Amino acid sequence: GERAEQLADIEALERLAEALGDDKRGAEAVLRRCEFAMRTGDFATGETASQRATELAQQAGATELVLSAQARWAQMQGRLGKFSTAEALGLQGLAEARAQGLHAAEARFLNMLALNASLRGDVMGILSFTRQSLQINRQVGDSRVEGVDLCNLADALRSLGELAQARQHAQEGLRLLQAIGNRQVQSPTLCTLSDIALRQGDHALALTHARAALDIAVAVQSPENESQAWFRLGEAELALGSYDAAIAAFERSLDMELAASHPEYAIEGSAGLARVAMAQGQAAQALPHAEAILGFIAQLGGLEGISGLAPALTCWRVLRRADDPRAAKTLGLAHGALLTKAAAITDATLRHSYMNNLAENRDIVAAWAQR
Repeated sequence: GERAEQLADIEALERLAEALGDDKRGAEAVLRRCEFAMRTGDFATGETASQRATELAQQAGATELVLSAQARWAQMQGRLGKFSTAEALGLQGLAEARAQGLHAAEARFLNMLALNASLRGDVMGILSFTRQSLQINRQVGDSRVEGVDLCNLADALRSLGELAQARQHAQEGLRLLQAIGNRQVQSPTLCTLSDIALRQGDHALALTHARAALDIAVAVQSPENESQAWFRLGEAELALGSYDAAIAAFERSLDMELAASHPEYAIEGSAGLARVAMAQGQAAQALPHAEAILGFIAQLGGLEGISGLAPALTCWRVLRRADDPRAAKTLGLAHGALLTKAAAITDATLRHSYMNNLAENRDIVAAWAQR
C-alpha cells in the first residue's frame, strides 16, 4: 500500500537501466511500472508501459520477457475496452508460448484471455481459458497463479448460479492467496464470497466478507476493488435492513465508478440506491435512480456490456410502480438480454443453472410470463 515509495523505487530502477544501457533491465523496470499502473487502475499508463517493455525486451532478445510484457500489454488493452485487439495479441502470444514449450508464459496468456473474456461478458470463454490455466499451474506447482485461477473460476461460476461450487473454489483460492500474501486478489474474492453468502441467505456473513474486502482494498490502495467492495457492503447492509449504511455504501461505489468513467459498474450503484428507496416504501425517491439506470443503458448501447441483469430488473420494478410507460420496454430489454446471454452458454447444465439459480433471472422470466 506504500504507493509513493513503490513508484520512487520503480523510477530509480528505470534510471539505472537507462544509465547502463541495459535493455533487459529496462524492460523489467518498465514492467514494474505497468504492474503499478494496473494495481492503481491507471490502465492508459499501463498500456504505454507494457508496450515499451515489449520493445525493450525484443531489443534485448529476451524471449520469455517479451512474452511476459506482451501479456501485460494485451491485458491493458482489454482493460481499456480494446477487446478485439487484446484478444488477437493474446492468442498470438499464447501460440508462441506453446510452440516454445514455455508453460509459465502459456498460463499467463490464458489468464489474460480469461480476463478479457470476463470484461466482454463471455462467461464460457472465462471458464475455458481459466480451466486451462489452472491445469498448467497445478502441473508446474505454481500456487501463486493457481490461487488467482481458482478465484477467477469461482466468480465465473457464481455468475452462472453455481453457488456451491463457486464458494468451494473461492475459499480454496483465498487460502492460497493468503498463504503467499497476495492481497490484491483477496479483495475481489471476498466480494465474490459476499455475494454468494447473500444469495444463500446468510446476510451477516455477506457483511463480514464485504467489510474484509473493503479493508484490504483500502489498504492496498486499489480504487477498482474498493468500489466493488463498497457495492457489496451496500447489498449486505440493505439485506440486513440498515438503510442509511446501505445508502452511504452505494453512493460511495457510484461516485467512484462515475469518477473512473465506468458506466457498466456505476449502474449497479444506482440500482442499489433504487432498491433501498423501494425497500423503504419511497417509490418516488427511487425514480431518479431508475432514470440514471436508463441513462447508463443508453450510454452502453444496451445490456450486453453489463455482467448482470439485476439493475434492469430494478429499473423495471420502479417504473412499473410509477405506472411509467417505459416499464414494458425495459422489461422487454431485460428479457431479450437474458435469452441472448443464456443462448451463449453452450453447456446445458450451466445454462439451466443460470436461468434458475439466480433470483434476478427467475424474476425476469416470471415477470415476462405475467405481462
